[in-house]
Amino acid sequence: MRLQPYVDLARGLERRVVRGELDFAVVRGLGESESVESETIASVEFTWTAAPGRLDAGTVLTAAELLQYPLITMTEGCSRATWCWAMPTAWS
Repeated sequence: MRLQPYVDLARGLERRVVRGELDFAVVRGLGESESVESETIASVEFTWTAAPGRLDAGTVLTAAELLQYPLITMTEGCSRATWCWAMPTAWS
């Protein structure tokens, strides 16, 4: 057996699995393709942070309050994960 790591964002990895270019992928959350089977192997906690001066130290925001501020994410593809976190009932 030969393992060759490939690093990409979740959507890119999922596309490669669907096309048969990868046997599996380790990504955050469930895949979007119905042709991919998913299994949870771990739980990871994420933290939102703000620039100094944006909020008072120790401020804790609800999801709805957080979404009133501009959000910077890794890519445009991160928006679905953001909304799933902030508004979980909208995606169930």
